[in-house]
Amino acid sequence: MTAPRRRKTPPDPKRAAERAQGRASKPEVSSWVGASAGTGKTHVLTRRVLRLLLNGAAPARILCLTFTKAAAAEMIDRIAARLGRWALMDNAVLRKDLKEITGRAPVAAEMARARTLFATCLDVPGGMRIQTIHAFCQALLKRFPLEAGVPPHFRVIEEGDQRALLNGVRDRVLADAEPGRGPYSEELALLTPLGGPDDLTALLGEFLGERGRLRDLLKDEAAVSRAVRRLYGEAGFDTGASQAALDAEACAEGAFDRDGLTQAVQALQCGSATDTANAEIIAGWLAAGDTARADGLDGYASTFLTRERQPRARLATKGAVGAMPDILDVMGQEATRLAALYDRKKALAVVQRSAALARLGAAVHQGYEAEKRRRAVLDFDDLILKAEDLLTRKAATEWVLYKLDGGIDHILVDEAQDTSPQQWRLVEAIAQEFFAGKGVEPAPAEDGLPRPPRTVFAVGDIKQSIFSFQGADPVVFDNVREGFQDRVRAAGEDWSPVDLDVSFRSVQQVLDAVDSSFAEGPARDGVVGDGVVGEGAALRHTAWRQGQGGMVELWPVIAPDEPAEPEVWKPPEIDAEAASTTEELAHRIARQVRAWLDGSPGLVWDGSGGEPVQRAPRAGDIMILVRRRDALVEALIRALKDSAVPVAGTDRMVLTEQLAVMDVLAVADFLLLPEDD
Repeated sequence: MTAPRRRKTPPDPKRAAERAQGRASKPEVSSWVGASAGTGKTHVLTRRVLRLLLNGAAPARILCLTFTKAAAAEMIDRIAARLGRWALMDNAVLRKDLKEITGRAPVAAEMARARTLFATCLDVPGGMRIQTIHAFCQALLKRFPLEAGVPPHFRVIEEGDQRALLNGVRDRVLADAEPGRGPYSEELALLTPLGGPDDLTALLGEFLGERGRLRDLLKDEAAVSRAVRRLYGEAGFDTGASQAALDAEACAEGAFDRDGLTQAVQALQCGSATDTANAEIIAGWLAAGDTARADGLDGYASTFLTRERQPRARLATKGAVGAMPDILDVMGQEATRLAALYDRKKALAVVQRSAALARLGAAVHQGYEAEKRRRAVLDFDDLILKAEDLLTRKAATEWVLYKLDGGIDHILVDEAQDTSPQQWRLVEAIAQEFFAGKGVEPAPAEDGLPRPPRTVFAVGDIKQSIFSFQGADPVVFDNVREGFQDRVRAAGEDWSPVDLDVSFRSVQQVLDAVDSSFAEGPARDGVVGDGVVGEGAALRHTAWRQGQGGMVELWPVIAPDEPAEPEVWKPPEIDAEAASTTEELAHRIARQVRAWLDGSPGLVWDGSGGEPVQRAPRAGDIMILVRRRDALVEALIRALKDSAVPVAGTDRMVLTEQLAVMDVLAVADFLLLPEDD
């Protein structure tokens, strides 16, 4: 008799999360952490810094790069609060807290070290280096201004000042480029047909927003000329190519089948009225000289091509085909030739306008750079670009890296998925000696205590990468991860990739809905086999809050009603009661909220008193999230008030757009000048 098969016990998400966080924060190991939303990313970062400090790392030799100032401030607050408590705890409580952090019972030296860390960190000049990458770059440039080629007394301008300065330079360049006068009048003439002044301004702004990638192209006139020549060459054109030259070439004798088209004209005259009209156009074009044919090319081409410049489906009727059986072949060949010509003309137009944009953009960029040099200012992009130059391109790079290598033992990168290629090159340059020869060894300890090996740590979630407009690239994210992995392992050091997929924020029902949305189609392709989950695997999130209820309910889209077909002789009726889709959605949400408040006694699990208990929902339990603050927000507030649902109102507003404020301003205007009627 076979023994009954034991049922496999499902893994405990709490223990799984604790083990994963413990591996990610292990101070002796370089680690790359994939942290889904709500999985304790900031907790892991903070815990790793604390464990590094406990393990003997000098506070001044830890560099933690965050994406925002708020994230840096939160980390600093958490670390300072924990270290402050350690300094005052009694031994039993401290021992328990350190065991929670490290996963093992602390030794006496660690206990003693923990009590001194708060004072040690306070003594670090400038504080611990937990900062945004822009703040780090600014400090780096201030430290090495001559090597970086920046003014020692430079200041950083805010985005508003940067925009005003750039707009002023742009306006001067465009004013000088007015048609018929100025160095860039031809470029302006090429770009003007693309839209009005606002469109041109937006186009230039988008181009200049990529100046980090295009800086070699933009630096001087010679670089721009080289780029333009390459642009023309890649498209198969000489730099002297023009629309007129393409037209002349296509209309020159020998470029088309004159005999075949002449016979086609005769056959078309035997067809329909449309055929006869086309025959007249083709005959006139054939009879003209080269120059006249080029001038009349568009009219001639319209007999063969649609408005989209594609060959017409019907080039001749049965009558014409009966008179000339191969007329469709002759006219089809000419239609194909003309379609190819217009494709070339479109390609040339794109090349010409791209070259014009490059020249005009370079002029604005060079003027902007000159103005910044005159004022001794840098913008936020400059901080990254010039710091990257300093660490990768300058003659003094070796000296700078030598000085930095003596000051950093551990690098931590937050929000790694949104780090741009330039920022990654900075991190790689700083860490290049970490795992090469003697650079593997950490700096010698001044207090005789052991130091952990030098490490690199990054945490991010490629699924949350939303800053592609700043250069963030999932491919670069994967390449950097693989590069660090290879270097760490080649140096004989430990490398530990860790996935954090236990969410502390959501319940399982919500996470299952997220996973199912990535189960198939393009959404699945975006996360499978590309650094998120491996081939053949599925995206899977687990909730920490096991056993708690949740629900995801998808409502059908509210589509506008089709307008009734009006009667010709009857005035249209306007339904004053008809609600817009926005109003209808708002009232539907309000009705649902009202139903929850009135008829769902056990809907909410309340754990505020300790043991969770079920109770009826209150208005304060409900939050309504919107993608943007548009007309739906005001409609929601009105609908909720109509349904007697207490509502806090909008969480953010433009003060001068509020009706009460506008009334007060109108009264103030009147009081200031009553004579103004």
